[in-house]
Amino acid sequence: MIYHFFKDKKKKNETVYNHIPASSLAVVSFKDFHQTNLDVVSTNIMMQELSAISAFQDFFTQQALLDSLLKRKEAANFFQNEKLYLSIHAVGGKKIGVIGYKLVNGLNTDDLKANLKLIFNKNIAEREFEGNVIVDILLSTKEKISFTIIGDYLAASSQPELIEEAIRTQTNSNSLANDKAFLKALETAGKNEEITLLCNYQKLGSTLSFFNAEQKLKLNALNANTLWCEADVTLKPDRIFMNGFTYITDSAYFSCFANQKAGENSLVQLMPEITSRYIHFSISDFESYSNSYKSYLSTIGIKYSNINQNDAAAQITDWIGNEVVVLSLENETNANNEIGIIQLSDAEKCNDFITKQGENCKWLQLIGPFFNNFQKASFAIKNEHLIIANSTIAMDEYLQYTQSQKT
Repeated sequence: MIYHFFKDKKKKNETVYNHIPASSLAVVSFKDFHQTNLDVVSTNIMMQELSAISAFQDFFTQQALLDSLLKRKEAANFFQNEKLYLSIHAVGGKKIGVIGYKLVNGLNTDDLKANLKLIFNKNIAEREFEGNVIVDILLSTKEKISFTIIGDYLAASSQPELIEEAIRTQTNSNSLANDKAFLKALETAGKNEEITLLCNYQKLGSTLSFFNAEQKLKLNALNANTLWCEADVTLKPDRIFMNGFTYITDSAYFSCFANQKAGENSLVQLMPEITSRYIHFSISDFESYSNSYKSYLSTIGIKYSNINQNDAAAQITDWIGNEVVVLSLENETNANNEIGIIQLSDAEKCNDFITKQGENCKWLQLIGPFFNNFQKASFAIKNEHLIIANSTIAMDEYLQYTQSQKT
């Protein structure tokens, strides 16, 4: 963990992000870390499930250690009542490590050592790394936490390699303050939110080996050419609400929607109650979308002609409506049951098109990258909507729930 803190607010050019390594997978800021930690641990099933995953176990251990430090009365001597920032990193590709940042009252190294002795009541050791003094405290035979002062900030981490990376960031200027995409996303953050999350989806999907191949495929499809995402986070019992913006490049898949008009999500009424996640998007002008999508595919090395067989895109224009959704169904067998729902402007033309396609499902990739997993598909037309399932089991399960009106 690393703590980063503002000392002199007159130094407008220096922010916490000047000291956070550019390699970060995500950055989270908290107005009240202790209360948030209590809420997450005690009420959110999602976090309880994540803590059972080996890659996240060290993360939650570090989070608990950080919380125990900050809530001690002695810590108030040098922690200012400002936000706490955590940067999250891949450690060895299989673990999650944390660097936290918080404002301190202008400590020097001697003050730091004296305060740490007071808080932990343990012997301390110190070492030097690239001109910075690192203070190590051995909490047990397996746990150690290291502290250092970087600029106007106190840094602490239970991962030695992370605190060393934070120190190196000062000399090589490889910080998030120099990442234009990160700064663009940061501009959209709320000013008084309890929790703010900034996440780099590309790094998250490509560097962490605990994502399996299928999960990486979905992550990359969703975030193709996506850079940083900002979300204001609200915690509710067993729910996490996130609302924010994603910064993309001009060559990103989402740029295909530049000339599309957003519409209402009327397809939510067709989603079964066992829906675990879904992606909804509006296409008001499929021809314009298709031309943009063709350009996007060329940037990632996919030949449009391979999926646009017999000019399928032009035929889709004749029957596709304005809404598309792709969703996953919860199930006890962990089967990959996915459903696509496309609103239709002409159900009869759609039926004729699908009949002519036979077993060829490549045309689905003309709708978007979210259909890449539908190598074999089952189809049904219901109430002016095309239902697509990636297996007959998924189709049966979907129809069963919708017929019982459990949506």
